[in-house]
Amino acid sequence: MNWNEFNRKIAVTFGCLLLVSSTTNAHALFCDPANIILSTQAMVDNFQLDHGPCDWIGSLTISGADITNLRGLEGVVQSNGNVLIKDNPELLSLDGLETLDTVGGDFEIINNASLTHIDGLFSLEYVGRRLRIERNPNLENLNGLASLRTVKSFFYLEKNDALKNLQGLSSFEVTLSFNIKYNGSLETLDGLDSLTGVDPITGTKLGLRIFGNPKLLSLTGLENIVELRELFIQGGSLENLEGLSGLRTIDMELIISLTQTLESLDGLDALERVGTVWLVSNSALVNVDALHLVSELDELIIRTNPLLRNLDGLTSLVEVSRSVTILENSLLDSCGALVAVLDQTDDAEIGPGLPGLPDVGGNVLIGENATGCDCILQILEPGSGMFAMNPALTDAWFNPLHNGQGFFINLYPDLETIFIGWFTFETADRESFEATAVIGEPYHRWLTATGDWIGTKATLDVTKTSGGVFDSGEPVVNSITGNYGTVTIIFHKCDSATLSYDLYGIASGSTPLVRVAPDNVARCESWSNYY
Repeated sequence: MNWNEFNRKIAVTFGCLLLVSSTTNAHALFCDPANIILSTQAMVDNFQLDHGPCDWIGSLTISGADITNLRGLEGVVQSNGNVLIKDNPELLSLDGLETLDTVGGDFEIINNASLTHIDGLFSLEYVGRRLRIERNPNLENLNGLASLRTVKSFFYLEKNDALKNLQGLSSFEVTLSFNIKYNGSLETLDGLDSLTGVDPITGTKLGLRIFGNPKLLSLTGLENIVELRELFIQGGSLENLEGLSGLRTIDMELIISLTQTLESLDGLDALERVGTVWLVSNSALVNVDALHLVSELDELIIRTNPLLRNLDGLTSLVEVSRSVTILENSLLDSCGALVAVLDQTDDAEIGPGLPGLPDVGGNVLIGENATGCDCILQILEPGSGMFAMNPALTDAWFNPLHNGQGFFINLYPDLETIFIGWFTFETADRESFEATAVIGEPYHRWLTATGDWIGTKATLDVTKTSGGVFDSGEPVVNSITGNYGTVTIIFHKCDSATLSYDLYGIASGSTPLVRVAPDNVARCESWSNYY
């Protein structure tokens, strides 16, 4: 008795039981044997005759010099093992796999020289381990993967020289590691709209690796990614990191290396938390300003970036729990942003760390940079360009693009308190309202926030004040502390800052700030040496 005959007898004998089992298992007919290798077109054509009739396969390998199509596999729905389609020089398409919706193990489509599309996979939703699409030189798109949602382990897109975009992955949500490597024609990552970086069921976070795609100039298409486990970017022709504007957290490493065209980290401006930062051998990198929200790191390595001139973007950094390495950056002469982690003050207040460096938990290696950043003593030397919070930051600040609204900022170092008064407007178009006012404009909004700071960063609860009548004793009403939202302000220098806001259920975003007038900038810079 062969395997299918046995299954048919089981189905008849236990038909009532099968009615209450899953639909898939109730109708599954297993292919015989469990592991099948097809090496000729004739074997493909005779698949159902030789191994079926069946719709559920174990493991399947398709590899043959004369295989041109897979239509003999029509009706296969699932695999509980591996499916390998590789080394088929004449294979033109994957038509014949239209009913395949699940692969329980690895799914590999590798080295098929004539394959131009994979439209036959339009039902595929789930891959239980790895999905590898590699070395298919004429593969033009991934439109056949429109139903794919989950790859449980690693997803590799590598050396597919004709692939220009990822628009076929519009439903793709979950994988442990997504590797996009050495695809010679890839121009855009548009199509990854469903990718947020987090498995909505398990909470597992994505590792994203983008290596050596010479025509990929930006990362637009990744705007919905909020969290990652790790981010590796190596080589290629990226000019910036725009497209990662929604990214707020990287649990482990941010590694950017061997880039030739990347001038800045612009695009990472919303990044608030990251484990390790490695910036190594990036020949065009000139600044790290986009890291201005990051206050704590596990490790910092900045090495062999020949055009990097300053580390001003690290002004919020107050703790590195392991080591700091700043080496071989030949033009780097301004490292004042590192004062908070290299001086003897415990800014992070969770030391103690090594004696004399309470904000660094391990070794510090600084050298072979330009004068001013060639050793710790140069960085800590008064007048080295360091910036510290001081009373001369007290002023009127605004965004020049939003003239007519702005902020009064008051700093009280003795009280370790900062106060912000925000003068702005209703979120909707004022012309659509009919309210009137005796004095002023009825749609002005005054918000206030107060609290302390760490380093050059303050995160404050917002209070909304309403009610009251002009020049009278009628009481005003304040929102409950913490219930209206928060603002985070980071001062980069004495004349620039960034304010991020989250007004619960109303609005969120960030805005760059400068002083209304520069009168106190020089005083602020001189006082930075004493605070």
